[in-house]
Amino acid sequence: MISFDKMITVTWRVCINLKHRIDRREQAWKQFAHHDLKVEHVAAIDAKHARNAHGYARPGLYALALTDRLILREAKRKDAPAVLIFEDDVVLHPEFHERMKLLELPEDWGLLYLGCTHYHRPEIVGPGLVKLGWALDTHAVLVNARYYDVVRRLLAGRRNFEKVHFAAPDVLLASIQEQIPSYAAFPNLAWQAEGYSDIEATMRGNYFPTGEQRLSPEIVAGLEADMRQRYPHYAEICRATLPAREASIPKVIHQTWKTREIEAPFRQAWVDSWQELNPDWDYRLWTDEDLEEFIRTEFPSFLATYLSYDVAIKKVDAARYLILKRLGGVFVDLDFICLRPLEALLEKEFILFGQQFDNPRAPGAICNAFMASAPDHPFWDGIEAALTATRNYPILEAAGPDFLTQRFIASQMFLEPGMMPTILPPFYLYPLVWDDARKYDLRQQSRQEMADQFPAAFAITLWTGTWMGEMP
Repeated sequence: MISFDKMITVTWRVCINLKHRIDRREQAWKQFAHHDLKVEHVAAIDAKHARNAHGYARPGLYALALTDRLILREAKRKDAPAVLIFEDDVVLHPEFHERMKLLELPEDWGLLYLGCTHYHRPEIVGPGLVKLGWALDTHAVLVNARYYDVVRRLLAGRRNFEKVHFAAPDVLLASIQEQIPSYAAFPNLAWQAEGYSDIEATMRGNYFPTGEQRLSPEIVAGLEADMRQRYPHYAEICRATLPAREASIPKVIHQTWKTREIEAPFRQAWVDSWQELNPDWDYRLWTDEDLEEFIRTEFPSFLATYLSYDVAIKKVDAARYLILKRLGGVFVDLDFICLRPLEALLEKEFILFGQQFDNPRAPGAICNAFMASAPDHPFWDGIEAALTATRNYPILEAAGPDFLTQRFIASQMFLEPGMMPTILPPFYLYPLVWDDARKYDLRQQSRQEMADQFPAAFAITLWTGTWMGEMP
């Protein structure tokens, strides 16, 4: 067995970073310094300079593969025994330096993932180490010198794409994990931060803030317990990847309407779905009068801005952020229907939003129709000033989804990676595009019929768009 702690001292360590992503560079190197890791900066090839995708699913994926190939070529020239390639959205375990000392690699190792998403159940081979079957994500991968040329050839040729379902570097690497001895740290020692992916031109959030995989979690269910039983002395390493923060999302659902009488096009059954599927949660319906009193009492310095809004929807949009800042919980629009209990969705979260499917009006937008947050989460710091600055903007930019999307992008500059909001893929909350004609048919269906039609969705919005009557 080879000590990973000793191996990493002779490993060439690099981090890929696009020139314009200064925010990512600063976050990554702050972490490297904290863990006493000396890492070289490698300028990533920008997809804008790639003439085409060369068979990859997107030009950005080709640019990433080309960057990786150049790194491997340089590692070979340097005669480095191994190369550790970080991507700049990596989040390192807070005890990374201490825990890596406990890993021991088999002599035959070829690839080592410091974190990944497993799609085939891996095999436990040692304390904190598993052998891969099929795993994705390349935010922190170690490559043994014996396989530099193999990986370079794999990433280079179109002939390899026929072996995979999606032409991307991490999928190509997964296709040879049974041929090259491939291992991974488990639990993850590194994972991807939630954020905007330049490569995929969309928001990504494949990992919980605790570092556990969000997609297909059943694949690794029970794996920690198995490892703990097999290696009792290693039980401490099998704790949750991040210590639980004191604040969590309170079990309270917030909705708003003009008065306490729900009117068409909304239906009482839609409102009732939240309490029926979450019976141990509190529920509060805020009226316009309630909202103004809340702002007056809790955020008096913001009251002038609040009262100055030219349309009611801006007031409602602004108030929902401040409710979550002060009280926490789940805010959800009246045209949302709950399809499954929320606890499974939120149990490991501290702040969570959902992304819409791309549409011509707002590609990749983070919607504010469903939001969940712990009270006083740092994401909300300074939100009153930001809302004041945009108060005269059009509805969507003033306090709506476009405002929230820009707020999220900006937060990558001031939030620690472990504090970034989780961004759910569209199929969890927004399986319909806002102008999808099916929304009219769905209004005639039962809640169970909707749940059967959208098996991954915890809730669904029917996009009534009542606020659009206020647009100029």
